[in-house]
Amino acid sequence: MNPIRSRVPLLLTLNLSTALGLLVTMQSVAADRVEIEVATEPGLSPIAPQQWARLLGKLDFSRVRLRSLHPGDTPKLEAHETPGGHRYRIVAILNQREQLLLPGATFTQGDLPRLRAYLQRLREEGPQDFGSPRGRFGLTAGQLQTTLDSLAQTVPFSTAGQSVQATLEQLARQLSLPIEIAPEAETILAQGELIENELQGQAAGTSLALLLRAQGLVLIPEKPRGQPLQLRVARPETDRQAWPVGWKLPTAPRRLLPGLYQRRVFEIDGYSLAEALEALSPRIGVPIRFDRWLLARQQIVPDQIQVTFAREKTYLKRVVDRLLSQARLAWELRVDERGNPFFWITQFGAQSPRAERFSAEQD
Repeated sequence: MNPIRSRVPLLLTLNLSTALGLLVTMQSVAADRVEIEVATEPGLSPIAPQQWARLLGKLDFSRVRLRSLHPGDTPKLEAHETPGGHRYRIVAILNQREQLLLPGATFTQGDLPRLRAYLQRLREEGPQDFGSPRGRFGLTAGQLQTTLDSLAQTVPFSTAGQSVQATLEQLARQLSLPIEIAPEAETILAQGELIENELQGQAAGTSLALLLRAQGLVLIPEKPRGQPLQLRVARPETDRQAWPVGWKLPTAPRRLLPGLYQRRVFEIDGYSLAEALEALSPRIGVPIRFDRWLLARQQIVPDQIQVTFAREKTYLKRVVDRLLSQARLAWELRVDERGNPFFWITQFGAQSPRAERFSAEQD
């Protein structure tokens, strides 16, 4: 059960809570002990170990030890849980070029600030994630999988006619990851926009991304330093990836929806685009989702655009393509986090990119 976190209301309470949380974090960090054991390669300058010993003594190591290189020595990190916190033991290699090789990083004697930041990162990230490769959203493979597992839960309630804010609050109570709402997003959500789509049964990740995009907002999975993995609702950020509205199809559309490629006689006249798609939806066989944010920016109103299709025996896919082109739109078949397909209708470009394939493996 994870209530939504917002920094707008109850400012005094939240500031106090934040301060207490910071105090706990600082206490736990202070309790962690980091020891370093430096193995020196043969042939090293005689004064280099002394210089490095003095340099390492300026850092917050609980113990510094220098010794000769043993066969099989490599940079490594060992972590042990103790009643007072973590105990880390780093084995580093001091090579003939007087470089200090640590797990995942190499330092020279002029890199004291980088080395201090390295130790700080170790304490904040903990042994499980420290040094792990970062991929999509800046997360490790394990963090990505945890995020996917949470967002793959289905929406268990009806959403049509509900406000976006109320839906977000209900979903937050079922997700295993907490949701943090940025102040500017809180203001937008408080306007009480109602949902047109019925999203019950669709995966929570795609549903949240769809609802928030219509409001000009995004869902960002993130792991702040010293804090647990979380989901943040905010305005789009140019340097941050957001959770997308669905993912690339794992197979060819023809295999998933063969009905799109069966020839039938079609004729459409006197219908708006929205009405025509609604009439065709039983044959399409999957939910149809409009990119409401982009349509609003381009002033495209499917209910008001009249479309036609001259009588012809052809594929349903061709009919849909023709109808959407009359509104300057296109479609892409996507899947949610559970593999459920849906039609995504938009204008493809920088503001609405094509879907990507999801993988918890690093890119």
